Amino acid sequence: MEWAEKEPDIVIGGVGDGGNFVRMTFPFLQGQVAGRARYRIVAVQPRACALLTRETLAMI
Repeated sequence: MEWAEKEPDIVIGGVGDGGNFVRMTFPFLQGQVAGRARYRIVAVQPRACALLTRETLAMI
């Protein structure tokens, strides 16, 4: 972001396939907690993953 001299309004990270969400959003969360910036952070997942929904977790 520094090279572009821009900050995002929304940060979208994938959940359910490892630590991608944490790696993508953690740098932005640090800025938000410190009060330097304000972002909308959105977690997304594939339909087959029951991590964020109320579906039953099962192997396909």
